[in-house]
Amino acid sequence: MKTPTVFLLNRKSLLLRWKHTSLEKVQDTVRDAQRQLQDHFQDRIVEIVLGYGELAVYLNDTTTARHFAHKLKTFKFQIQEGVQYEQPRLITIPVCYSEPYALDSRELAAHHDCSVAALVQLHTTPTYTVSFLGFLPGFPYLIGLPNELATPRKTTPRPHVAAGSVGIGGAQTGVYTQESPGGWHIIGRTPVSFFSVENSPPAFLRAGDKVQFKSISVKEYEQIQQEVQQGKHCIETTVYYG
Repeated sequence: MKTPTVFLLNRKSLLLRWKHTSLEKVQDTVRDAQRQLQDHFQDRIVEIVLGYGELAVYLNDTTTARHFAHKLKTFKFQIQEGVQYEQPRLITIPVCYSEPYALDSRELAAHHDCSVAALVQLHTTPTYTVSFLGFLPGFPYLIGLPNELATPRKTTPRPHVAAGSVGIGGAQTGVYTQESPGGWHIIGRTPVSFFSVENSPPAFLRAGDKVQFKSISVKEYEQIQQEVQQGKHCIETTVYYG
């Protein structure tokens, strides 16, 4: 495993960054490094936060960032053969790509010179990977968006984007877990709840999970929404074997 570059952020935190040419491959490295740090330095680390090709490490009161950086100079990150980590899940997310939930689908179709149906087909074909959670509590940054759908963010963000909205921003796609301002193009909406403080863990998805989007009608959306509110809806989840 490649050694990361270490940056001191402040007295109690530091950033580890890996050079990469493939975002998906480096995220596997980053998640593996996170597990190794948690295993070896659990008495020093308060929290580790994932980003694209990097980890932010937050330390407890007994350790300074400078001292921890010195420790990392002799720590060997390595691929650990035979170590069993939590198996990634393959989760199917129902999304309504029809109006009134697909606020920007016509604009996106025009931008990419295709039909709305082709847009939906492109978006529902890949198996995405949850790179990390951020921006909003439980918000999944998904990698795997087809190049044909990469779209610059809106020049002027919306002041209100509804929870469950599925958006495209740059070469990424993701799901707004709660109402929020946002500059991503909204292609649809899911009735599934992605974050609740009443759940354990609060976030529905976790880094490393695989996600597939399934197109549903407005009627199906309303039915699932009702089931979710009543606590009766079960998400289609299987173990991902790659």
